[in-house]
Amino acid sequence: MKKVPFRKAFLLASAFTFALGFTSCKNEAKPEDPKEVAVEENKEVVEGAKDEAKAVEDNSKKFVEIAEFDLKQRELAKLAEAKATSKEVKDLAVTIENSHNASIKELAELAKSKQISIPEALTDSGKKEYDALNKKSGQDFDVEYIDQTIKAHRDAIRDFSNYASQTQDLEFKSWLEKKVATLQSHFDAINAMIAKSNARK
Repeated sequence: MKKVPFRKAFLLASAFTFALGFTSCKNEAKPEDPKEVAVEENKEVVEGAKDEAKAVEDNSKKFVEIAEFDLKQRELAKLAEAKATSKEVKDLAVTIENSHNASIKELAELAKSKQISIPEALTDSGKKEYDALNKKSGQDFDVEYIDQTIKAHRDAIRDFSNYASQTQDLEFKSWLEKKVATLQSHFDAINAMIAKSNARK
């Protein structure tokens, strides 16, 4: 067996030890730069704030749409109280006016608590519908008012149900669910009135 000189053996052993140490250093996780850690954490905060801001923006749009709907329904109902020829239509209009008036007050309080602004008077779109209905008279008025009201409530039930399922705001969600139940009761009452009127024909 050929002997390896001592010096050569020592150098080989040293090289092997260095290689092992180098490999170990490579495998050891490098400490994270505190600056990079802070930057990443700030990114998460910013992204979270963006998500929250978007949720607030979405909710604010919904608040405005609901307020516009309530204001219009209240004013059209008041018009129907004054101009409808049928006692049943007048009675329905009173119920709708009172309900939407109460809804407006509740929504205003909820909006205030969330620092959201909502319209407080009939919008331009609402005024156009009001003026168009006001041009009707007699039975034509009754028919048009009922037709507009049942369509508006049907669409609102669909839209507000969607809002309730989409929002992450539990307080707003609860309010919407109660709102939809009230609108459904109006919708059912109108349909019952129509059925009763058709049965008399």
